[in-house]
Amino acid sequence: MGDSIFAVTSAIAYGSGAPHLGQAYQYIFADATARFKRLDGYCVLFSSGMDENGMKVPVAAAEQGITESDLIDRTAKQFQHLATTLGISCDRVVRTAGPVHRRVCTELWTRMSENGDIYLDDYPGWYCVRTDLFHSESETETRSDGVRVVRSTGHAVVRFERPVHFFRLSKYRDRLLDLHETSPDLIGPRSRRAEIMAEISAGLSDIPISCADVHWGVPVPGSPGHRMHVWFDALASYLTAIRTEHGQSAWPPDLQITSRGSIRFHGIRWPAFLMSAGLPTPARVFGHGFLVSAGRRMSRPVGTLPDISELVSDCGVDAARFFALRHGPFGLNGEFSTQALVRLANRELADGLSDLAHRCLTWIAERYQGRVPEPAALLAADTVLLAAADGLLATCRRAYDTQTIHRAMESIGAHVSAARAYLEEQTRSTCDRQRTGTVLYVTAEVLRIVGILLLPAVPDTAGRLLTQLGWSEDARTFAALSARIASGTRLPGPVDVFPRIG
Repeated sequence: MGDSIFAVTSAIAYGSGAPHLGQAYQYIFADATARFKRLDGYCVLFSSGMDENGMKVPVAAAEQGITESDLIDRTAKQFQHLATTLGISCDRVVRTAGPVHRRVCTELWTRMSENGDIYLDDYPGWYCVRTDLFHSESETETRSDGVRVVRSTGHAVVRFERPVHFFRLSKYRDRLLDLHETSPDLIGPRSRRAEIMAEISAGLSDIPISCADVHWGVPVPGSPGHRMHVWFDALASYLTAIRTEHGQSAWPPDLQITSRGSIRFHGIRWPAFLMSAGLPTPARVFGHGFLVSAGRRMSRPVGTLPDISELVSDCGVDAARFFALRHGPFGLNGEFSTQALVRLANRELADGLSDLAHRCLTWIAERYQGRVPEPAALLAADTVLLAAADGLLATCRRAYDTQTIHRAMESIGAHVSAARAYLEEQTRSTCDRQRTGTVLYVTAEVLRIVGILLLPAVPDTAGRLLTQLGWSEDARTFAALSARIASGTRLPGPVDVFPRIG
């Protein structure tokens, strides 16, 4: 696997506003996937980026009295701070206002145009600045106060009557249906795939992919005054991140993570663009759910999004990461509250993992002079527990490969609980020093395996655990899982690997 490239992307974030909890949710999931694959021997390319074009950038810049460049540079620093705060191990961050991305967009546009799939025509309709989307008359309505809005979202729209470039999306209906029928795992979860299939089956219309008389964005080649529509150049950012950095060997990406709200673009427009340009489609696209509070989607306008820096400051970065990965299926909406985060982290990391490690390592320090004891012949209880621990890697691989990381966390947590019960029962039923040493050795081995498997999810907590077990940093990979702790290894004094919150 050492030479195998695993490419994973997260959706690029709007450059017109500061990061929020929903974006952190996606970044943590993508980061855990990337870290897992690195530990499993892959050469990983994890990319994200900034969506710096579109009409909302100049609008937001004007409202704040600054230039577009100043706005996106400030936002980029905010996202960099978010990544640092959450320990996001991104290999590549695409800035879509940059020259490299412009060249990639121009190449993609040219290939599609040469295939006869782009044409210029008048567009009379409505444009939503908030979402950077065009809407037909039937998709909008006029409210009682006279404001025209999108019928499904309530977002305000402005009249747009200008010539734009269209993409012949209708041409690709049959090919898209065939793609999704022959690649049933392309879109996840399956509920998203059903939505995509239904929309394609109902028929596809050609779509606008440029805007006229705007000064901010990627220029359309050969059409002065026209800029590529932000959704076109945003999707092209994946090519910028992967193809220009590693060449064709890294394309197509193995996993593209986006939100439920964007899955239609990634499941319909994006593969059609790639087909038009003669490029292979991604192996898998996964649309995650939203964080909700009291059943209502959390958002900045309704004031339900907590400040990420304050959340991490109060609870710790690993608590936030653990909640994002453990609380439930990534594909479904997840109920969030700070109280729920604290309860989950305290129950499983503090009262579970940290307590087990502290008890085991304290006994080793007090009864065996801080050295890993020599195990005697293993009994059935020992071998059963170790065999289950050795089997966790296969369980975790399945979970990470199917974007069900919560199942990996559940399995690890269940094994920690089993090890706590084992330690309690076995030490209570014997006073024999050699038997006690064997039980502590087996428990330390379980903690080592669990620690390595938790590195993608809670790297700081897992790292502290492995350090207390005397496990060297260069052996913290899945290839080293089959090794065992050497008896006689001197361990540092035990400390809580995850202190309780509050």
